[in-house]
Amino acid sequence: MADAREQGNEKTKVNVKFIYIAEAHAVDEWPIGDHLAGTVPALKQHRSLQERIKVAQRFYNEFLVPQSLPQSLIREEEIFVDNPETDEVEKTLHPWPTAWFIINPKGELVYRTITRQAFFPRVSEVRQIFMTLLQSLA
Repeated sequence: MADAREQGNEKTKVNVKFIYIAEAHAVDEWPIGDHLAGTVPALKQHRSLQERIKVAQRFYNEFLVPQSLPQSLIREEEIFVDNPETDEVEKTLHPWPTAWFIINPKGELVYRTITRQAFFPRVSEVRQIFMTLLQSLA
């Protein structure tokens, strides 16, 4: 049985906006990571918008959705990609390699991970922060 906090109502449901900026461990740029052990595919840096869209969709479905918020708490999900020709999101927000931004219903930034540290927060840690914030809205 799901925890009562994970049931959700309109007041505590969230809109998830996922922005895929670039391949963090591209074998042709930064050849480190799990692909060396064969646990994830080895990917080159995306050169076209179509390549980035394809990988973003797969990454979101395989890695983020199963580990993030319970589906009962999600009102809407959208996937965006940074244009590889301009990398505007990367240049503006500096989210590489991973960043989480939590914006409350008033449009205020209430949480942002620090991406320039050796280890960035795991999905489970960010999920706990989401759950705590959602409780405060209930």
